[in-house]
Amino acid sequence: MKTINFSVIPLFIAALSLWGCTKDTAPEVYPVAEDVILKDVTYGGHAQQRMDVYLPAGRSQAATKIVVFIHGGGWVAGDKDDFQFTDENLQTLKVYFPGFALVNLNYRLVNGDENRYPAAENDVKQAMDYLYRQLESYQLSSDTYLAGGSAGAHLAALHTLKHNSNSHIKGCIAIAGVYNMQSLYEYGSTEAKLIVAAFMGGRPTDQGNRYEQASPINFVTSSSPKFLLLHGTEDELVPVSQAYEFRDALAGNEVEHTVFTYSGGHGIPPEHLVEAFEYIGAFLN
Repeated sequence: MKTINFSVIPLFIAALSLWGCTKDTAPEVYPVAEDVILKDVTYGGHAQQRMDVYLPAGRSQAATKIVVFIHGGGWVAGDKDDFQFTDENLQTLKVYFPGFALVNLNYRLVNGDENRYPAAENDVKQAMDYLYRQLESYQLSSDTYLAGGSAGAHLAALHTLKHNSNSHIKGCIAIAGVYNMQSLYEYGSTEAKLIVAAFMGGRPTDQGNRYEQASPINFVTSSSPKFLLLHGTEDELVPVSQAYEFRDALAGNEVEHTVFTYSGGHGIPPEHLVEAFEYIGAFLN
């Protein structure tokens, strides 16, 4: 497997001393006959605005869809490198995501007063806009599925519902996600309240508009893409009531959705992983 270290390529090369220069430079097209891994692709100026891209062999703009993973960590921690594109991991992913290109995304994390909402939402949008500009270079279709866990599930759902005017996003896979920031703050644990307030920059009484704008549940419409919700019934950090509340909003708008609940806490325990991936595989087909 060939690994390529991606570096930003200027769109235009200044050649003021030469006549006849043109801005219609053909984009670099990565070889389609082999797997290609692009590490730490830059989509912005901040050190955390990076993504890893896995391009499968045999891909084409006509047929190869994209799955974008967004990590969790309470909007203050976590990293795309928590899940790496090792040979072993790639072999597993090829089984469950055959023919898909995979993108593993970082975003700015809250650090004190820095990078509070809406920084992470803006980063996901910036990353997706960048990705779509590379479709010819990467030889990928624009058909996209977003996936994330915990805070990543929140960001995946939020982007799917707020920033899909081009209809590229066909579905969202959300694991232990937050869908209503205000209800999580009001009814969640002490730990959940602290995490939410840190991300939002205050309580709902102080930041009401932010809580409203950051809650995926407020942006469900009858034209929303389909959703797969996975949630542990014993989750003490993000209670399963978040999934049920969001499920009801999807159902009320007649949006296609599947809910898989399982015994366990925050995340998917090992004994439920196989079944969870079966749900994911069916959702992507």
